[in-house]
Amino acid sequence: MKPKSRKLIKSVILTAGMVLGLVGVFYAMQYTRTPSFQSSLELFFNPSLQKSWKWCPLQTETVSWVDNQAMLESSEIHQVCEVEMQSIDSPVAEQSGFRPLLVAKSRAGSRTLESDPQIGLFRIDGLPFKSLGLSEFLKNLKTRPTQN
Repeated sequence: MKPKSRKLIKSVILTAGMVLGLVGVFYAMQYTRTPSFQSSLELFFNPSLQKSWKWCPLQTETVSWVDNQAMLESSEIHQVCEVEMQSIDSPVAEQSGFRPLLVAKSRAGSRTLESDPQIGLFRIDGLPFKSLGLSEFLKNLKTRPTQN
């Protein structure tokens, strides 16, 4: 093979590699603008945006209903304390009808989960949130026959 043809092949390969690299850069730029990439990036740099939230104090010993002081079973505490949160579409008025619903107690202290059934929201320490999973779980707990 002549030296000129080797040089030509090397330049063609080099040019093709540079074009492929440029196409890869443009593809990566487009991918970083997708909503799935943006949300995963937000969760990576800000873990507090995760949808799951544990509202009970650390080492929760008991969770009880406020209205009748009935205790939840130990197997139910985890399901009530760790909630899946959904965003709220509209602002919540301060005068909303939030009433205490559950009290979680530990040796360190206690926290109260409030709810407003009219607007379907919950609140912890003044922070309102929506949780379809928690709503369904609590509805099933309320309709369950009491054990004596």
